[in-house]
Amino acid sequence: MHPVYFFTNEFDQYSRIENVRIFGMPEDYTVEDNSKKPLLKLAGQLNIIPQEKHVQRIHRLGKRTYPKQPNLEESLLVLFHYAKKQEFIKKVKKLKGTKIAIYKDLTSIKYKLYTTLFAK
Repeated sequence: MHPVYFFTNEFDQYSRIENVRIFGMPEDYTVEDNSKKPLLKLAGQLNIIPQEKHVQRIHRLGKRTYPKQPNLEESLLVLFHYAKKQEFIKKVKKLKGTKIAIYKDLTSIKYKLYTTLFAK
């Protein structure tokens, strides 16, 4: 891999440091007009103190395929603080048994590396 390509990928990954990808939000969590209410409801489920000031924006990305979560609606959550992202990532186990999944936002190169390293 060319060093410039590697540097560009690292810069792109760093720009995603506060982002979280959420898969499988039920219909009552549907994000319309970038409303933060569905996210605050999900945060309440995870025992995260929900505050609108921590959320920069939410984007609906449509149906995508991610590990163990085929064809689920995907949303991109952009937070203002890395610490809030870590709260979501640490409490993801509370969603076990539901169709909702939360992942870090990875570049395609980092995602391929991650799946290669942690494939079972």
